[in-house]
Amino acid sequence: MSQLLYYLKKKPLIWFLLSIPLIWILSETLTYPVRFYKFWSRAVSISGFSALGCFVLCLSLTPLNKLFSTSQLLKVLNRHRREFGLSSFYYACIHFLSYLIKKRLKTGDIPWTLFLHPVIIAGLSAFCLLLVIASISNDYSVRKLGWEKWKKIQSLAYLAQAAIFLHLVLQHETQIIWALLLFVPLLTLQMLRLRKKDQ
Repeated sequence: MSQLLYYLKKKPLIWFLLSIPLIWILSETLTYPVRFYKFWSRAVSISGFSALGCFVLCLSLTPLNKLFSTSQLLKVLNRHRREFGLSSFYYACIHFLSYLIKKRLKTGDIPWTLFLHPVIIAGLSAFCLLLVIASISNDYSVRKLGWEKWKKIQSLAYLAQAAIFLHLVLQHETQIIWALLLFVPLLTLQMLRLRKKDQ
């Protein structure tokens, strides 16, 4: 276990592990050429779930670390929250771009009315919030803004959480199941953390 913790402290290893979904997307070119609709459909799916997984993991680490303060594994993973959060944004970018290309290949156009669909509105809202958070996820921003102001802006992640949940539940049944499987435990952890904080 100590050997595992030693390696998990290394940022290059964490970035490599977080890049596996990207490698998976690129490997899809071996099956479907980039000009094919199927490739971008796969890219939408892989990048979307990767962004979702990184986001939920990032928000889960703090409450888990508070609830299980003796866990060395959680302490090590908690050091990499920035990497998990940034990866969520990077995969959200790929997800959004892939969706637009997929739509273009399928219909030959990207109508502006598409952005008025509730699913897209929720997704774009989450994307914009993640963009703001990612833009200040660096040490320079912490020094420039000050800890308190920086922390308040970072708390936009909770609004993004609600927007992502809506983005999922407004889609088909499979996405609703994923939303419940991921966000109900996350919300439970956050509530337990608040309860422990008040005690």
